[in-house]
Amino acid sequence: AAIGASSLAVTCVVSFLSGFSVGSNVLVASKRGAKDEEGLRQVFGTSVLLALLLGVLFCVVGIACSDVLVRLMAVPESVHDRALSYLRIYYLALPFIALYDNVASCLRGIGDSQTPLYAQIVGGIVNVILDAVALLVLGLGIDGVAWATFLCQGVSCVLALVFLLLRFRKIES
Repeated sequence: AAIGASSLAVTCVVSFLSGFSVGSNVLVASKRGAKDEEGLRQVFGTSVLLALLLGVLFCVVGIACSDVLVRLMAVPESVHDRALSYLRIYYLALPFIALYDNVASCLRGIGDSQTPLYAQIVGGIVNVILDAVALLVLGLGIDGVAWATFLCQGVSCVLALVFLLLRFRKIES
């Protein structure tokens, strides 16, 4: 119930970040199509930096406002503390989520739709394993699930960034 109660606050922020990433995709595809390598490099750098800044901004604001958000969503008092804890831990992952979404969009913009999929598959597998460990082995409950999400978003983000850097080096060659 606590995760479901937090979903609206999570969905709104993630949707905004995804919209930003779509804009990056359009710019990257445009620069790639025009064979503007310098422009492509600038779009990559600028969009990744902006995604990181947006992720950090939403993380800080989200954590600071999470109690108000939980109250505005009229979360039942019986799950309030668990929903609040889950939301705060989830918001810590927003820089990873913003970076992953943006990097995945950049990769798709240069014609690589498989790499983001593989990074997300690996992150999903890591999440399932960590959820099971957190719940069944460590008995961490909702907080354990939130930390598993945090870690799997980090894994997906790092994988996507590494592949973007590798692809970018190929583009420069």
